[in-house]
Amino acid sequence: MVEVPGGEFSMGKAKQKVTVAPFCLDVNETTADEYAACVKGGGCDENRVKVCDGATYGKPELGKHPMVCVDFNQAEAYCKAQQKRLVSTEEWEWAARGGTEDRYYPWGNDEPGDQACWGGKAGTRALSCEVGSFPQGDSPLGIHDLGGNVYEWTTAASDKTSTVRQGRGGSWRDSAKDLFRNDRPFIFKTTYRCGFLGIRCATTPE
Repeated sequence: MVEVPGGEFSMGKAKQKVTVAPFCLDVNETTADEYAACVKGGGCDENRVKVCDGATYGKPELGKHPMVCVDFNQAEAYCKAQQKRLVSTEEWEWAARGGTEDRYYPWGNDEPGDQACWGGKAGTRALSCEVGSFPQGDSPLGIHDLGGNVYEWTTAASDKTSTVRQGRGGSWRDSAKDLFRNDRPFIFKTTYRCGFLGIRCATTPE
């Protein structure tokens, strides 16, 4: 994990003023191997985690790829089993922007090219990448894959009254450059599972 200093910024395209307290964030997206270890330890379940196109669970050759095909509850349970929690959408955007650097993308203001695991102009990629494969796309604090590879489940204040959650960061199958902007969330139902949506955990420093 890396510690992310807190601060204030204008969030999203609506430019809503948000204050973020200091927090710690996983450097990598959760891998299939890490999720399998959680299942083995009894903190996670493997219900329906193989049903999606692009599923990585139970495939040794994809163990270092992001864990996908998990719904919101499974993602939340994984982080809880690590004595962590899912990152909030405000924390995610603050970290991806580089705090006060206010970047368009985690790597800077240049449009996606070779900085991320993404579909490219032709949208030809068929699978996720091993986590951390694109260091040139790291955030200023060295966090990997905030842009591309897989969307990441996040939490928000509205969760108590909503059946949807925000996924952040774009994915390996996307070819539209705007989907990778730090201010561009994607909405998923809590029951949704697919091969391009995964997990990144956070903690609140004591």
